Amino acid sequence: MKSLALISALACSGCFTTWAGMQAGGRSLAWDEQPREETVPLPAVEERLTITLPPSNGKVELTCTTSQRANETVYRAAYRYGSGWKKATALAFVTEAAAATLFLLTADREEPAGYAYGGFFALDALGTAALFFAPRKEQFSRSERTVNTPVRDDCPDGLMLEIAGTTFPVDAAGRIGEAGEVALDDWMKQRTGAVLVSLAGRTQELRIPMAATAYSTSTTLSVPVGTLTAVAE
Repeated sequence: MKSLALISALACSGCFTTWAGMQAGGRSLAWDEQPREETVPLPAVEERLTITLPPSNGKVELTCTTSQRANETVYRAAYRYGSGWKKATALAFVTEAAAATLFLLTADREEPAGYAYGGFFALDALGTAALFFAPRKEQFSRSERTVNTPVRDDCPDGLMLEIAGTTFPVDAAGRIGEAGEVALDDWMKQRTGAVLVSLAGRTQELRIPMAATAYSTSTTLSVPVGTLTAVAE
């Protein structure tokens, strides 16, 4: 009976002692109750086009993924020492008080440890009772986070692939035509010049590992295309 009481008390109590220890360490035992969040979008939304040259055993087909990257401010409100806290401290108080009573009533000279356990739980129960009346405390925080939202998965109009100085248009499905495929195949063998992608006046190199052979590698390049209004449609 005593063992069961001790296990139950240790599992459900020690509330005040734990609270005091965490407060001394700069932390709080109390949890946020009923959290609420509001988000406010920030300006300067940017669209990014990700171009991938996937491995293929047939025709060259680039894949394009356009996503919007933006920041938003997150306002979070909650409170501590609310109804959930009062229920938890009330349960802890009842458990500690019962354990203290049991140990103190059954302690004797042959089992003096009961006095120590009983005294500890009695004192902790008093502290827990005080915590029950802790005033409700509002919690407010403000933070920023980045949000990436997929927009489209086809290649935009005006996207060009330049292979060793020769430019090939990329259609919506990511194909560069037979002439482009031949040029890319030759480039993979000779590695003369660079493979570039361009859109709306912006150019970036599409880096392909030196060890790669034709249609056996994939590489992804994110090309910034400015704000939402600057995207070529």
